[in-house]
Amino acid sequence: MKQYEKNNFRIFSQLFLILTFFTILSYIFNLYLNQENFYFYYCDEVVNYDINLNGSSLNLNYVFSCDEPKYFYILDNPSLILSAENYYQQRPLYLLSAILIKVTLTGIFSVFQLTIPLVNQLSFLILQILILATQGMVLRKIITNFNNVSVVNNGILSLIIFLNPMNKWSLFQPGHQNLTTLIFIVGVYILQNKRNESLFLPLFIGVMFLFHRSAAILVLVMLLKNILNFESYKKYFTDILKILSNFSVPYLLFRISIFTSGNILNDNQVGEYKQFTWILDFILGKDTIYSGITTGWYCQKIPNFLLCYFIDNIKTIIYLSTIIILILILRKDANLSKLSFDKFRPIILNFLLFYLFWMFIGWYPPVSFSFYSIGNLVIILFTTLFFSMSDRHVKNISLLIYSYYFLFINHWNSPKILEFTIINTVVLVFLFGILFFKSRNFKIFSK
Repeated sequence: MKQYEKNNFRIFSQLFLILTFFTILSYIFNLYLNQENFYFYYCDEVVNYDINLNGSSLNLNYVFSCDEPKYFYILDNPSLILSAENYYQQRPLYLLSAILIKVTLTGIFSVFQLTIPLVNQLSFLILQILILATQGMVLRKIITNFNNVSVVNNGILSLIIFLNPMNKWSLFQPGHQNLTTLIFIVGVYILQNKRNESLFLPLFIGVMFLFHRSAAILVLVMLLKNILNFESYKKYFTDILKILSNFSVPYLLFRISIFTSGNILNDNQVGEYKQFTWILDFILGKDTIYSGITTGWYCQKIPNFLLCYFIDNIKTIIYLSTIIILILILRKDANLSKLSFDKFRPIILNFLLFYLFWMFIGWYPPVSFSFYSIGNLVIILFTTLFFSMSDRHVKNISLLIYSYYFLFINHWNSPKILEFTIINTVVLVFLFGILFFKSRNFKIFSK
């Protein structure tokens, strides 16, 4: 094994172990000590499971998701993964990964003649941690020299990733929302990487598409990169053809597998929610789902959807307001000599692509889809600024503010969007006061 590959494996293992440790702490804190505040408002809830384990009774708290029966049905019946009975047929590799983890776990425990409590939940939990560790691997490539990061900084990076609300609230669920953050980070990395991409990359994106379909945005990212690195029309259109054809290969193989196995295509995101396809229906004069500005969920009329999306953007900014303020302060303390415009341009361009993409989904539950662009932008900006700072005191306090805010932040499904107790608010104000005092370069009225 080459040294580079050994380093990759070592660092990924570090990240996975650190994130696993954080997961254990989060399980104890959120599902036991802070259970009354770990509230999803609808669909999901913390429940107590009475488990019979080798003749002994065991009570465990865990999150019950209203989506999990659909996921667990396939884990219990893996032969149906390509069947129309599979509600999430369009996420085959995501489900297959969970199935492989479950098979591995049951195989290991069967050797010792032991049964695993909540094996389906545990399989998805391990998959979630693997995704977070992969986020860390790609993010490290963006923010620093890949081979020059200490274990301490790996721990800090893991903490930043772990407390990202999108990761925090989906950790104990079978859903695949945290893949949207990974895909966003990969987009930044593609734009930041100066080398010409190999044909393997669009093929890899095609594989990611079978985990989460928003990976298709990465094709747009590659096309944008080609425009920015334009050399000649011949090369430009040849590259487009190569990108699209290689990206399509995994999905075509998936479609062939469905039909050759005697199954039919099942796409509930389009069939039930009309995600993105509502635009075509609207143009053709077909009925679209529209519930009005007051709910802001289904908003499938032109130009009304723009207002619905804008309202949701405002909610997202409110939800992340404290971290946005923190970023504005850190901009004064960051070593900007290390952060040229070339460092930020890939982040901003990538954000604009993701922002425009999610604008057209036509279904706007509170914060979540806006978070896929605005939220991920905030997280990656904070991470980039944090690791560029040299003042140890400012770094420690800013990390404490970030951690405290996201540790106690409510789920975005709250009707109030953001709920903080007086005590938590006072603590944050106190921490910001210390930050202002320690931040030598910060001036309220800068010239």
